[in-house]
Amino acid sequence: MIIKKVVQIGNPLLRQKSKFVTKIKSEATQKIVRDLADSVRFHKLVGMAVSQIGHKLRIFVTEIRETPARNPKNTDKLRVYINPKIIRESKKQVVIYEGCGSVAYGKFFGPIRRS
Repeated sequence: MIIKKVVQIGNPLLRQKSKFVTKIKSEATQKIVRDLADSVRFHKLVGMAVSQIGHKLRIFVTEIRETPARNPKNTDKLRVYINPKIIRESKKQVVIYEGCGSVAYGKFFGPIRRS
């Protein structure tokens, strides 16, 4: 298990375009995914992009775990997304409060408009 420090806002790495992953089943890619999953759990986040641990690849993970404020019905297993692409977007939008591990290590929340 390798826990990576979360890259924080202001680091130019977070603004760079990520690269397409060509060798999905390679040991190097699998190690990055394991490090990302370990880091998202350690930092108690619900999702994290690989750029937040220092790599410029199109990979992110989500895992919604049970907490005192979240019951088991609202949880979801670890999901790994490699080379994701938005194929459609709802015209309806909602505003919800979200945090980000790269902004004060996820302790800062604010309203975000999402489709």
